[in-house]
Amino acid sequence: MSHRFTIPLVLLAACGCSTAVPIDTLQDEGAIEVRLDANARMHQPGRKIKFFVDITNRSERSLDLAALNVELQARTDADARSGPVRLRQDWTYKWEQEMLLPPGKRITVPIVPEAGVEFRLEMLEAGKYAIVAVVNGRHTSAPYALVIARPDLVPELRRV
Repeated sequence: MSHRFTIPLVLLAACGCSTAVPIDTLQDEGAIEVRLDANARMHQPGRKIKFFVDITNRSERSLDLAALNVELQARTDADARSGPVRLRQDWTYKWEQEMLLPPGKRITVPIVPEAGVEFRLEMLEAGKYAIVAVVNGRHTSAPYALVIARPDLVPELRRV
């Protein structure tokens, strides 16, 4: 994803199709492709991390993004698909105008968790994690490998 771009949301609003499907009612698993990327493969407490969720409309109709909800989940690396969720946070997007995603088009939703408040990675133990993006509870991205480093928890040996 080296050539990342964000489709201006104003352009998405220009498509005035009346056959738009609300994204929260879309049942077909293959209708939306979700990809997750971030600006780092390793995270330490105190550093900002930015996630990018690419949502591509693979259906034949426009998608109405009025009820877009994106959830990030952190799972241990070994059980990225089925294991327990160690950390989760979701964001619901509200628009002041109608937002439609035409067929075959992609939108990139940047997520910058507020430090210490949202998606608190500093709560996790050091280790390898798989971060997954879930759009509206149905459409899941492939796991994004993230290493959590905790230099703040390294014991120091002192002579007494």
